[in-house]
Amino acid sequence: MKLLPLVAAAFLFAGCLALPDGLNVYTSPDGALPDGTYPYGAPLATGRNYYWAPTRTVVLAPNQGVLTRAHELFHAHQHRVILDDLGREPSNINLEEWYLTQEGRSFIVVANAEGGEFAVWQRTTNPTYLEDAANTGAYYLIDPGRLKEIAPLRFALADQWLR
Repeated sequence: MKLLPLVAAAFLFAGCLALPDGLNVYTSPDGALPDGTYPYGAPLATGRNYYWAPTRTVVLAPNQGVLTRAHELFHAHQHRVILDDLGREPSNINLEEWYLTQEGRSFIVVANAEGGEFAVWQRTTNPTYLEDAANTGAYYLIDPGRLKEIAPLRFALADQWLR
């Protein structure tokens, strides 16, 4: 387990992705946090990635691609939006208050106009608007042409959020 340097991410997302102060990005083969605890009670299956809001930590399995990293960083962005729009920390680990923000409400409208949550994505383990938006943000940052092709309304909204 090791902390990943954020230098590459800082260059990649500089000026376009608001993130919470004190963000950590951590690599862990079994999903442990930097202090060795397991927030879900036990080690996770290989390849699981998540954002842990209470400690503002992105936890990545080893050797994750840039799209996965961007997806998890977008969850950190959703945390920041909650802080900015609602003026408080999220009340749970699922960042559900994001749905109360302008960004969250706008995303639901756009996603529904394009067929509903996860209508444009091939697979997911958790098909929610929160995850859909994280995919949208990740594709906007990493492969905007592909996002514009498969989901032009999501692209337009992400362009407002992230440019």
